[in-house]
Amino acid sequence: MLVHSDRLATSLAEATQKLAACGLPISDKFAEICRDADRWDELDEQLHALRSKTLELERRGKTDTLELNLQLFLENVAMHLWNERTKSIRFDIASGAWAASCLRDVLEKMPPDDAREIRDWFIRSLSEAATPGKYAP
Repeated sequence: MLVHSDRLATSLAEATQKLAACGLPISDKFAEICRDADRWDELDEQLHALRSKTLELERRGKTDTLELNLQLFLENVAMHLWNERTKSIRFDIASGAWAASCLRDVLEKMPPDDAREIRDWFIRSLSEAATPGKYAP
């Protein structure tokens, strides 16, 4: 299944909201920007703080934790949404795929019922817009 980049961006932005609703520590400003596609270009301002926190967690040895996995997810979401909004590839072009992979890692560390609900929703959100072997419109 191939999913067009804008559909992935929308699903990742919505996944951020769902994780925040589950009580994961996502800043209000980050969540607010993710809710409004017209503001996604503001996410480059958030990236420095996100990257700094990720590096600090890695320095403290917080590998394979929910906290680090969430940071990596947010960092890649910010890059993918920024790229999508500005139609550039300033940040890693694979950031959308990395964000989806990081989301899987976050869900593995969450309570099973919450994780299952978000995982099932995420897969449906992508499947509804995709056609096997073709990009979604």
